[in-house]
Amino acid sequence: MMRLFKFLTTVSCAFMLNACLQDWNKTDLEQKVEAVKKIKNIQLEPIPNFQVFDSFSYTASSNRSPFDSFITTEKQDAPEEVKIDESIPCLRPNRHRNKQGLEYFPLDALKMVGTLEEKGEIWGLIIDPNGLIHRVQVNHYMGENYGKIIAIGAQKIDLEEMHNNGTGCYITREASIASVGSKKNRQ
Repeated sequence: MMRLFKFLTTVSCAFMLNACLQDWNKTDLEQKVEAVKKIKNIQLEPIPNFQVFDSFSYTASSNRSPFDSFITTEKQDAPEEVKIDESIPCLRPNRHRNKQGLEYFPLDALKMVGTLEEKGEIWGLIIDPNGLIHRVQVNHYMGENYGKIIAIGAQKIDLEEMHNNGTGCYITREASIASVGSKKNRQ
């Protein structure tokens, strides 16, 4: 059995060695070079002449760069339109208080997703455009127009917003955010 195995191994090695040595008198590289030489030359079209354009100098360097994004990533406070005498009594927002998280989003980007009652207090649940859910109560603020929450119901949250009237004083307007599942929001 062992002799048969050695015999078959020797014969198969001899056949493989013979196949490798039969080079037909040429190496693989020489065969490939001859095959490439047999291919007929193809005439290529000449390179076209390109039209020369006049250069343009950008002289509006003091303007916004045309390559900058239109969207700013940082929230900027609105500039004061008119400086008025602080002694004149009129309605103004408290600019010295720290803004709450939902005041950085426009009111139409916020959605009410429900309410929560805890120890007798009703909380509204608001989802912001980033998908985060916030708990809010009466007297909390949200929206970009100094919106103060005045009531929380099962189907909506009522706010009182402050809008600039153009003279430096503000007027109040009522607004509301309806629950995601309410009929008012489906229309």
